[in-house]
Amino acid sequence: MNKLNSPPIMINGGVIPNEHCFSHIINAEKLYESASAFVKQNQINSEKIQRIFADKENMNEYKDKLFDNIIQDILDISTDKYGNYLIREILNSEEQEKVKKIFLVIKGHIRELSKDKWGTFVIQELIKNIDEEQLKEISDELIGDNDFRKNINSQNELIVFQKLIIRQGTNANNKLCEKIVNNFVDLCNNQYVSFFIETLLLNCSENYYDLMFIICRNNICELSKARYGHFIVSFFIENKRGRDINMINMIYESLKGKVYELSQDEFATFTVQSAIVFGNQSQRNQIIDEIKSGEGNLNYLSKNGKGHFVILKMLNYLDRDTLGHLLYKLNKELHKKSNRYAKEVVDELQKFFKNSRKH
Repeated sequence: MNKLNSPPIMINGGVIPNEHCFSHIINAEKLYESASAFVKQNQINSEKIQRIFADKENMNEYKDKLFDNIIQDILDISTDKYGNYLIREILNSEEQEKVKKIFLVIKGHIRELSKDKWGTFVIQELIKNIDEEQLKEISDELIGDNDFRKNINSQNELIVFQKLIIRQGTNANNKLCEKIVNNFVDLCNNQYVSFFIETLLLNCSENYYDLMFIICRNNICELSKARYGHFIVSFFIENKRGRDINMINMIYESLKGKVYELSQDEFATFTVQSAIVFGNQSQRNQIIDEIKSGEGNLNYLSKNGKGHFVILKMLNYLDRDTLGHLLYKLNKELHKKSNRYAKEVVDELQKFFKNSRKH
């Protein structure tokens, strides 16, 4: 049914008019008194009220009456599966007076709503539509006691913090950086905080970016071997933010002499893989040459559960003779003893030689 021709919305004998039935209002006060209950747990009713607030030209009188009722129960509606869509529609309506009233009611409950399955979407929309002064109040409430491990311990909270970082700008984000640098390595090892730090690195000043880069470089082995810390190391390798080549070389210098060991680690292997894929020719050659320098390194890593991923990343950059020698040795060993990881490497090598013959 076309929404312009949809019938009036009925509740408790009251009617919410649509675009074509302004004059057909029956006992509307009852509706306004129970609008909150009408919306909650009911997708169709929520969508109907959303249409009223989405109309920027008509029905202002009814919007105001409905809003006065809804605002009294806004925390409850915000955490409702269907009600949260209505609050987000109002926040997105460009009616600043209503946005301000919602902010005043929600203030003091930001952390609580950020964690909620549905409330988090309301906070994200609020961040997008409030003014700078209100944004600062939300930031202060979210950061709270500065314990980011406690404040960001769910996916919902992480997304709220990311929206805040992107919206509030470099100067405000620098204050967040200030609170992080003293405990950077420890915070990088937290599941959600590590992703929060990645967003912060993309939206902070050059000075703080460089400072955190240096801390990362100085602790590269510890971070690379950490379950979540390795994401930060890979981030610096992959997202250079226009940095001078000499600065990026610092990471590769820090990896020197450790590549073979890190390639076999459960998490550090990802650091080595990133260094191969995202480095320039000189940087990549440094990693590859170090692995090749040890007798049997290529062979051993090909049979290792984590190391073989590094070898697979290297194949495109190794010379034909090295590839042929590796294929010969692995095939010889596979005849004696099966190894699933070596088999993967052999399959890729065979594809390479098969394709090269075609050309």
